[in-house]
Amino acid sequence: WVSYNNYKKKINNDPSYQKWHLYNGVLDSLYNSDTQVGEKVTSLVNLLNICKTNGVLITNKELSDCLKLFTNLRILKLSGSARYIAKDKVSADESLRENFKID
Repeated sequence: WVSYNNYKKKINNDPSYQKWHLYNGVLDSLYNSDTQVGEKVTSLVNLLNICKTNGVLITNKELSDCLKLFTNLRILKLSGSARYIAKDKVSADESLRENFKID
C-alpha cells in the first residue's frame, strides 16, 4: 500500500512512474466490465475520445506508443491493421506493472 504523499511524490518525480500512470489510465479505458479476450479494439480515434472522457489526457502519439507497448507485452495482438485483446484485465495490469517495475 502506498500513502498519498509517496504516490504524489512518485508521480511528480519519476518519469517511469508517470508513464505507467498514463498507460494504466489507457488500460482502464480499454477494458470495461464486459471486455473479452479476443475482442476487437476500437479505432485509435475512438480510443483517444474514450480516454479523454475518462480523464486520461494523452496525445495521439503517446496513445500510439502505448498501444505498441501493449502489443509488445502481448496485452494486445495485431492481425493486419486490427488490434485484439489478448489478455484479461488482471494479467494486463500485471504485465504493465512488471514492465515499469511498479510494486
